[in-house]
Amino acid sequence: TVTQGATSRTTYYINGESALMAEADEEGRITRAYGFNPHTQQARTNEEDEDAEEGGLWSTDPIWQAELNGKTSLKEASYHYLVTDHLGTPVLALNKAGETTWKARYEAFGKARIDHASTA
Repeated sequence: TVTQGATSRTTYYINGESALMAEADEEGRITRAYGFNPHTQQARTNEEDEDAEEGGLWSTDPIWQAELNGKTSLKEASYHYLVTDHLGTPVLALNKAGETTWKARYEAFGKARIDHASTA
């Protein structure tokens, strides 16, 4: 819960099996949705002695974020397509027209400096 002045806002985080899927407000309305590439971080182990292969799927590499802002479907949402660095950290967001909607620069130990013109 975040309190700003006399108002407060609670955000619920909805997680799937492999990643964050959405954020919801106090009434349970989805306010933001996330899309991930399901094949980015496929963890596999294979022992030489065994025929069985154990596999798991996880991802922390988002490829888009949708702002629903009271809209009822993802078709009506504002999309931000994410560009990440080699570690999967978002550094840039673009809208459908290819315009920058969010930009960050990171210091050596991870402190983010968000561009003041960012709208996402």
